[in-house]
Amino acid sequence: MRRAREAGNYFEAFIYHHLCVLTQQLTPSAKLYYWRTRTGQEVDFVLEHGRRVLAIEVKQTTQPGYGDTAGLQSFLTDHPEWSGGLLLHGGREIRRVEDHIVAAPWTLITG
Repeated sequence: MRRAREAGNYFEAFIYHHLCVLTQQLTPSAKLYYWRTRTGQEVDFVLEHGRRVLAIEVKQTTQPGYGDTAGLQSFLTDHPEWSGGLLLHGGREIRRVEDHIVAAPWTLITG
């Protein structure tokens, strides 16, 4: 399944469904969006809760790196007033990638 061309899309959809449930459990409920520029930069999910905004990128890799955060970096450059970025990945390690970007296992969201 990991090698299938559609695997990334299925993985993103899996995370999307978990985020939908989590947004409804917050009080007040959070809003979930995506972000894309005309030049093709994108972030998979943008979670807005009150005045806080978290950009979320989903990658299947077990070894996330700086290059995996390009969309998050672009988003945070365009919106420096917002909270930060989260890179969900298939590994087990939680680590800071940049000042406002943290990489964490996807199991942090799904349980």
